[in-house]
Amino acid sequence: MNSSDLCQRLRVSESQFRKICQHLKIAAADDIQRTFTPREIQRLQHFVETRRSAAGKKNATKIKSRTPTRDSTTPPKPTSSEKPRVIEQTVSTKPAPVKKSVETTALPVRTSTESESKTPEVVAGLPESETAPVLMRAIAYVIDALLTMILGPLVLIPILGQILIGLILCCYWLFRDAAGASPGKLLLGLQVSNNSADPARVGPRILRNIPLCIGPFLFCIPIIGFVIGVPVAILVVLTEVGMLLITGRRIGDLLGDTSIKTVPKVRLVSE
Repeated sequence: MNSSDLCQRLRVSESQFRKICQHLKIAAADDIQRTFTPREIQRLQHFVETRRSAAGKKNATKIKSRTPTRDSTTPPKPTSSEKPRVIEQTVSTKPAPVKKSVETTALPVRTSTESESKTPEVVAGLPESETAPVLMRAIAYVIDALLTMILGPLVLIPILGQILIGLILCCYWLFRDAAGASPGKLLLGLQVSNNSADPARVGPRILRNIPLCIGPFLFCIPIIGFVIGVPVAILVVLTEVGMLLITGRRIGDLLGDTSIKTVPKVRLVSE
């Protein structure tokens, strides 16, 4: 499902849809051909429903506060025992006008029409994401590294297998966050956030993984690639871990000006 279909389904304009995607850190909101995942569609639907429900409650409170209260000077309705007395008193006076009762019955109709014509704002009060802990980032990296073990059988192919391993690992580490999060981050509910650029841009998410591609790139050198590439890859990982523990951001985060955020947890509420 692309952006146009989601705008029609959620009944929001393109500008509102773009603001919601930017706040929820959902990438490629301006790309018409971009297909949204079921998780992203679920998050967007719940957010819009929550904001519209809150706006509806707020309008109901305003309508209730605008309803006129009974005037303290208005005499109470006569009881059955007082009817003869009321008849005697009203013989010489004019009948009470019914204009007030007509106004009070017409008031709810007017306010309900007014409330239906108002479009609830779905951008106000957006939830904020939090910076991911270092431990969660380390676990996500271990999960991503374990996925590369499926390339082990290629070692049995002389020379060509080594080159293929280097090329595949380079592409894997370079583009693992292109969709907003790597497999390990998706499992732990993390996402890559662009600090100074448009959240929908893919460039910073690719640039942050360049240091991790140095070791796999050296694997492409025939025969001596593993001898050189493995120590370099270990050195790069240790350097990244040290920077992460000291500054809270690794070298790749500084290159791409990115940070890792936790995905806001939402609870499905049935209307």
